[in-house]
Amino acid sequence: MAQPREVHALLLCPGESGDAVQTLVVAAQLHRRGILRLCAVIACGGPNRERGALVLKRVLRRLGVDVPVGVGSADASPLAWCEPPELALEDETPMHAADTLVDGRELLDRILNEAEPRSLTVVCTSAMSDLAAAISADPARAHRKLAELSIQGGLERAPDRRGWLPDAASNNLADVRAASYVYRFCLERSVPLAVVSRHAVPAVPLQLAHSFAARSTDPLPAYIAKAQHESLCALWQRVHARDGSLPARCDRGWFLDTFCAGASASARREAEDAGEGEAAERAAALLPLLAGATVRPYSLIALLAITPSFRLLMPESQRMVEGPHRLYLRARHTLDVAHVLKVLRDSYHEAIILAFEAASAERARAPARAAGAGGAGVVGALFGRLWPVSYTHLTLPTKRIV
Repeated sequence: MAQPREVHALLLCPGESGDAVQTLVVAAQLHRRGILRLCAVIACGGPNRERGALVLKRVLRRLGVDVPVGVGSADASPLAWCEPPELALEDETPMHAADTLVDGRELLDRILNEAEPRSLTVVCTSAMSDLAAAISADPARAHRKLAELSIQGGLERAPDRRGWLPDAASNNLADVRAASYVYRFCLERSVPLAVVSRHAVPAVPLQLAHSFAARSTDPLPAYIAKAQHESLCALWQRVHARDGSLPARCDRGWFLDTFCAGASASARREAEDAGEGEAAERAAALLPLLAGATVRPYSLIALLAITPSFRLLMPESQRMVEGPHRLYLRARHTLDVAHVLKVLRDSYHEAIILAFEAASAERARAPARAAGAGGAGVVGALFGRLWPVSYTHLTLPTKRIV
């Protein structure tokens, strides 16, 4: 039986959003385990993209992954209106953009030049401005080097049923011309394409990251939890602003159906009644709904779609006569949420333990460490002795926190 090819992945994502950082935590663990090789990360979109790139660089460094991080273009990111929280990492040496970051388009060009034929997989969970620029600069090179593109976006049939067009996904609308070009290039050149629509992304409890943040002192789960919480609150306010920063479909009913589907009828009614009030009134009405709210790990599903083991778990995709493409466009194409929860829990566990062991290594010269603080002690310090298990080579426990 032929061995699966090694996946060399380049990740383009929307900077410091909770979704992006969460996806990067998983990507770093897959990289450390040798499941895929992360080549580079580019933070795209919005006025905070340089700050976002610095956050991603710090996260990677904390997780022991040394890959270049670039600053992408300032496209019309759908997250530009959401100010993310600060990421506070203890004992973190100062990082400056001039010392640690590179230009995103130059980095993408270099990665394409250095890649072996049919070796590079690109995961794009932002607007496709930089990706389209790199492909159009040398289409023959892109066709020669790309193994697959995984895009968090969406396609729909053209009116004449003879082709495909970008749908109303936020990442498509951020740069429609770039999205159209990238999709058309892949379809016409038969570059394998995996498209994950918002309709094919499972709902993950908002409390997942919060539970890890509450049970450890590691700042990464706390950052992700806070970023997810604040982005939902900001999105709720933006839905009522009606200023054109969101697609027309993103109204109050869409928000409640997408993120608060499990809310009681009375709580939903109160939120709807408060919708026309002041911002503070709307915020107060939303709080009771957040206890059971969910988030959609859009970027993570696009990453998992190209990961060898998860390709086997993905539902059967919509078939295309145009080539070797996989379209996950409908609810029936959604990956079982149980698989998503498992990979998130495992990645959170591993990230927390890795950070703890790195901090312990700094104190390894102390006699107390030599006296034998073992794996069970690590777990006890991190999780209040939830389970007596020894960690060897970052092997993860089977018992779940949540």
